[in-house]
Amino acid sequence: LEYGFKATITRPDDELKTATILFYMVKDEVPVSELTDEGNAVEVLNTALGFIKKINEDYNPDRIVFSAVKGDSSNKESMARTQVYRKLVDRFASGNGFNSNINTLGGSDVFVLTKKHENI
Repeated sequence: LEYGFKATITRPDDELKTATILFYMVKDEVPVSELTDEGNAVEVLNTALGFIKKINEDYNPDRIVFSAVKGDSSNKESMARTQVYRKLVDRFASGNGFNSNINTLGGSDVFVLTKKHENI
């Protein structure tokens, strides 16, 4: 499978510079962002984290926002994947100077990473 992302960098007046990221896989030559159950969950997340690191290095945003489809809440494998995602995102956030906040919206987890700023 091939993976990709589209990032939008915004900075409204007096707001944090925000990178909003849409991750996708290419299936039958068409980009899809919904859960396909065809990818290796760890490979998918590691690829997404690689994209996040690149955006962080290239654009130095104050906030990074992205979402991940949770899948079927009655499926143990799907719920385990969600927990792995949360732990890996928390580890990335703490290791790269971000606070992480995770909200559930519909069938997705919305991850908001906000850069820690030192008070002077």
